[in-house]
Amino acid sequence: MRYRCIITGGRGYRNVAQVEHDVGVNARLGCGRLVQGGAAGADALARAAWRRRVDADPSLEEETYEPDASDGPWPEAGTRRNTRMLLAEVALITAAAEASAVGRYSSRERLLVWALPDPASSGTWHMVGSALIYGVPVMFLPAGPMVGTRGARALEGSLQVPAGRGLPTPIFPEGPDRWLALPSWFGPRTVASWREFAAAVAVAGLDAAPAS
Repeated sequence: MRYRCIITGGRGYRNVAQVEHDVGVNARLGCGRLVQGGAAGADALARAAWRRRVDADPSLEEETYEPDASDGPWPEAGTRRNTRMLLAEVALITAAAEASAVGRYSSRERLLVWALPDPASSGTWHMVGSALIYGVPVMFLPAGPMVGTRGARALEGSLQVPAGRGLPTPIFPEGPDRWLALPSWFGPRTVASWREFAAAVAVAGLDAAPAS
């Protein structure tokens, strides 16, 4: 499956081995473009790991969406940047699908958010919730109880849901340290396809998180 991946995570995230591992597995599974927001922590680690792969394979793409003047002042700038980044990548995939006469972005190339949450990162949870509202699946690694407790409360308490869009369905547990969240309106075939992807992640070795 060809896909693009938005990495989102806490500014205090410091597990270099985990990020290197995650980036490598995404590259092996078909990710051709890695996107992040230019922040310290998970974003910076992912960008450095991906750039080493770009040096070896120039066909790989990268993009950094740093906050700019259009995003306004902090702290709102970070969440507005998240939304701008997400919608820009959805628009790119949609345009590519229309140009190739496919008609739907999910039929040709997909977009995935890969979350590395920490308990203090409200920006990560905002990105997760926004992705689900706008139809983009989210893979959590590592996740565990944070997804079901703080993450769920963050989704329910901090998001404005657009008209006609429900909150995401409960998160599918795909392993002890790997969770997959899908938008609530995905049909059975789409759900099955993404759960097959989650199984491929497991085969690629993500069940056992590397040491810090």
